[in-house]
Amino acid sequence: MTPSVVKHVRFCLHGCTYGSNKPSQSSPKAFITGLVFAKMARPKQRTETLLFSRRAVISMRDGYLCLMFRVGDLREKSHIINGDVKAYLLKQKRSLEGEMLNPFLSELTLHIDSYDSEIFLLWPNIVVHRIDQNSPFYDMNAKKLLTGHFEIIALLEGTTESTGQTTQARTSYVSSEILWGHRFEPLTVYNQEKLAYEVDYAKFNNTHEVDTPLGSARQLEDIKQKRHLQAERNDSKQEQHDDQIASTSS
Repeated sequence: MTPSVVKHVRFCLHGCTYGSNKPSQSSPKAFITGLVFAKMARPKQRTETLLFSRRAVISMRDGYLCLMFRVGDLREKSHIINGDVKAYLLKQKRSLEGEMLNPFLSELTLHIDSYDSEIFLLWPNIVVHRIDQNSPFYDMNAKKLLTGHFEIIALLEGTTESTGQTTQARTSYVSSEILWGHRFEPLTVYNQEKLAYEVDYAKFNNTHEVDTPLGSARQLEDIKQKRHLQAERNDSKQEQHDDQIASTSS
């Protein structure tokens, strides 16, 4: 607390508009209560209740390979509002001449479960990065992940509902902390007795294995295109065959 703030508080306590020209016995208590509240509501303390999953995972979602991690908020009363999640890939870059440049930082495109903008931490959310042709992981397969030299920095920022202060939490994932072919276990269960949803934070970091192609997203896209072309050829042959039968019968 700065000297100017202390001076302002002293003048307020002595002000005539408060009904007395000198502090009352309750003034020190109010002053100490304000200090304690400010201490407890600091953003540094608030970030301790914001959670990131210990591991990130890669698996299929809606037909695409996706990199995912989970975020959550342990507080039940004072939630984070106007929340925003960002993720950056930190990786060394080599010039055309073979020179190793300083680590290069690039932002990853994210969406949060079914949301595309602000995140609402009433319950844990899964943050999703779709690995498509615009992703820096487009050529990464399961084998390359094991030997990858990179780091993903994840940031969660928002406003504390009770104080209006901005708070930020962050974590990072290296290649050894990303599980290929895994999916997060669901946490939210509807309680029929209480007629309400409950969140089991004991399972926050739990994952389970799922069938996932070991190839890169580029390889999967090539396979899709080949199958599509083959299906078009088969349809064309079938149409020609049907036309021949129709002309013969006529």
